[in-house]
Amino acid sequence: MDWGRNAGERFTIQCSMFSQALENAGTNHFEEEYMGTHGSNIYTSDGRLPNQMLSFFDYYLDFE
Repeated sequence: MDWGRNAGERFTIQCSMFSQALENAGTNHFEEEYMGTHGSNIYTSDGRLPNQMLSFFDYYLDFE
């Protein structure tokens, strides 16, 4: 999961709390807070979708 640091105080606190709850429950997960809002630099050629998200799913998901 990831979230933008400037997406709003309530949203960022809730994301951080959810990540902590997963950790406390022993659930392996990845989390990242990035600079920007919820939609910052997602679809650009140097954005998160093509450079981080797709490679993450390619590595961790196995489609048959």
